Amino acid sequence: MPLQFNIRKVNVRNSFVEYKERNHITRQSGLVQFYSVNGTITNFTNDKHAPNKVMKAFISSSFSLNKTPLETNWTFYLFILKVALM
Repeated sequence: MPLQFNIRKVNVRNSFVEYKERNHITRQSGLVQFYSVNGTITNFTNDKHAPNKVMKAFISSSFSLNKTPLETNWTFYLFILKVALM
């Protein structure tokens, strides 16, 4: 994104997320839906010069026909380039 941003905290409340992907071989689609999504994302930035290079996300929701609770904690290490040689 050509515009730099540095957001200290993003709160998500009572949201709905749907992910759909089609297999390029079978041409069939798979769908996952997340209901009642709540969470907090800290240090949401695309500024490579920001002092804090770690973004964290704490998300809770329910999925699988809105029946199964799900809680996740993610840590993203920003702007770290890894090159794999094969």
